Amino acid sequence: MVFDGYQMLFPLERTTDPVAVVLIDEHALAAFGQWPWPRTRVADLIKRISDQQPASIGLDMVFAEPDRFSPGNIADEIAIIPSNLAQMLRSLLSNDQQLADTIRGRKVVLGIAAGLPDPRYSAAPRAAPVVTKGDRNLQLDNFPGHLGNVPVVDEAAAGRGLMNSGQQDQVVRVIPLISSVQGSIVPALSVETFRVALDAGLRVEDGPLGLLRLRIAEVSTPMHDDGTTYIRMGSYAEMNPVSAYDVISGKVDPERIKDKVILVGMSGQGILD
Repeated sequence: MVFDGYQMLFPLERTTDPVAVVLIDEHALAAFGQWPWPRTRVADLIKRISDQQPASIGLDMVFAEPDRFSPGNIADEIAIIPSNLAQMLRSLLSNDQQLADTIRGRKVVLGIAAGLPDPRYSAAPRAAPVVTKGDRNLQLDNFPGHLGNVPVVDEAAAGRGLMNSGQQDQVVRVIPLISSVQGSIVPALSVETFRVALDAGLRVEDGPLGLLRLRIAEVSTPMHDDGTTYIRMGSYAEMNPVSAYDVISGKVDPERIKDKVILVGMSGQGILD
């Protein structure tokens, strides 16, 4: 394919390093246990990232159900717990509330997954408004439903972005920057994390050569009228991802995180993303 040939001949050259990837990898899983982690541990990871003063934090994961490790849920699940201990556990803050308290005010963007309707998330996702200007009509992919995050966590977030990466079971050459979910325009997780970092709005404008432009403050990128764009690949090795183990253990160089857009994802075997 001609496009693939261009990718090999002219790979993206990294002249700046504005993004850092934090991975829940095999090292982190071996040290802190299998996934999913209790949300108190996720909260600890986010707090330790935030302590290094990133521009924003995007979570490539979804917290769709209440945390089963919450003290009250453990009391309900284990019948042999004495009644006085069970009562005490139920009086404690849930892990979801502790995660919400941690992300509030820390420029954290939650991931959501667009797809079929889910009765738990019947309302359209809360997304930053997108201003459209120009004569072109958007023809975005339209999803009838989505999988979101439990309300207490969702309400504390600075933004929400789609984790959908475009083509399924294919080589990804085109990715969506914005999509329509239950009638609302929702940006991709990467776009929303960048928007939150700049504390700016999203704007769609007419562009040259029949394209549109997605603008965030003074930064803009071309896209098709369906909200997608071709991506120019670079070397993944150049990203030099940070292990969540190093972050939680306090071993990461602060300069790898300070003032950068941070994307948190998973790469351990069995949860490979």
